[in-house]
Amino acid sequence: MTLRSPLLCLLLGTAMIAPTTQAAPSAQPAQATTYGDQKTVYQNNGAPVNQPVYFTMLLHSLRNQITAVGKDHVKIVVVNFGAGVDLLIQAQTDRALASQIDMLKADGVQFAVCANTMKGRHLRREQLYGVAEQDIVPSAVAEITHLQSIGFAYIHL
Repeated sequence: MTLRSPLLCLLLGTAMIAPTTQAAPSAQPAQATTYGDQKTVYQNNGAPVNQPVYFTMLLHSLRNQITAVGKDHVKIVVVNFGAGVDLLIQAQTDRALASQIDMLKADGVQFAVCANTMKGRHLRREQLYGVAEQDIVPSAVAEITHLQSIGFAYIHL
C-alpha cells in the first residue's frame, strides 16, 4: 500500500491510508542466514601448560561453532594425538568432561585418535573415553592433511 497526500485524497475522493508498521522479519537462526555449511578439523595435541583450561576452551569452541552454524550444517572432526589424548583419558573419570564429549558426539562431532600416539604411549582403546575402533586413525598428521585436502578448514587453538 502507498501513502497518499491529503490534497490528492481530497481531489480524488479517496481515503488516506495511514502508514502501517511492517512486520519484523521472522527471526532466522544465524546458521540459516550468516554461515553456509562448514567442515572443520580441529587439531588437539594438548597444551604445554594447564591442560584442563585448554580442554575446556576446546570443547567450548566446538559447542560455539555448532550453536552458530547449526548441527545440521557443520561437520567437525577433532583429531587427538600426543598430549591431546589426555582429554579422553581424563574423561574416563571426569563425568562433567565425559558429558560434554557425549553431547558433542550427539551433535555429530567425531573424535579421532592417533594410533601412533596410542602405540607410543602404550594405550589401549579401552583407556580412552568413548573411543570405538573406527575412531582410531593410523596417523594424526596424515588424517588432518587428508581432511584438509577434501575441504575441511583447519583449526588449532
